[in-house]
Amino acid sequence: MDTANLAIASWSGGMLVQFLIHGGRLCGWSQRSSSHSSATDALAATPAARRDFTQHNAELAASLTQQ
Repeated sequence: MDTANLAIASWSGGMLVQFLIHGGRLCGWSQRSSSHSSATDALAATPAARRDFTQHNAELAASLTQQ
């Protein structure tokens, strides 16, 4: 990763997963229930290069909450 500071996010099955990156390092993450429409701003701010990573994690979080 580069040394960017950013928040990346993805949504799946009612779960929004967000990662906070500072100085190129992961410094925090969260997951919460969310409608897709409530997540649109966070999703739009996620760089395309990070979407596969966040999508995989959102799908995992959604599947774990259904068990």
